[in-house]
Amino acid sequence: MIKDMAGAKDVVLQGAIMNLYTENDEKWTGVNEDLVELLEIDTDKDEIILDDTYYMDYIEGAGDHYIYVQKFVTYVATNTIDFVLIDNDNFPYQAYQQMFLSVEEYLTAEQLELYADNFIYIDWTVVEEIDAITDEGDLEAEYPEYIYGDAEAAESMEVPIAVGIRIDDDMLIAQGSTFLGDYGVFGVIANTQNLDNVKAFIEYGFQVVD
Repeated sequence: MIKDMAGAKDVVLQGAIMNLYTENDEKWTGVNEDLVELLEIDTDKDEIILDDTYYMDYIEGAGDHYIYVQKFVTYVATNTIDFVLIDNDNFPYQAYQQMFLSVEEYLTAEQLELYADNFIYIDWTVVEEIDAITDEGDLEAEYPEYIYGDAEAAESMEVPIAVGIRIDDDMLIAQGSTFLGDYGVFGVIANTQNLDNVKAFIEYGFQVVD
């Protein structure tokens, strides 16, 4: 449970929603209200924050990218963000900074089977190569390519680790929204303080809508 920076309430769940176009401005207000009811939140003391104002462009650094990066990194460093929803093109730039938990650390055995085809992998050997370059402090070193993808892509990786979940169009959380890139990816921040509430968000948001 994290104290809101304004000091007014405890933040019991916070999501950073990035590079998402939403048709209805009230969508996340409705999701927030549903979660408050689901988690039986006392809104006099606690709150849920779903912030969809982020625009991240790790590839080109366009627009206000660096302002949002600073905001995001500050929240992560203070253990204030619990999960991220981001487009697939920008996802690996966060994943290779070791931002996310492995899916095995928060999904149930049933969910691991249910969402197996949706897992997004990174190659841990690339993570280790990046760490080695960083430790050496060689500013002119060429970093390895960020390799990521689905289970098929993981077959070519040396040490594939699933750290994200692809958001399908028929999931409740995707309704009325469009990610930049080909699809959205969900990831749980490694230092989340509200993992039980993140799990509840998954149960709610990943429901298939007919």
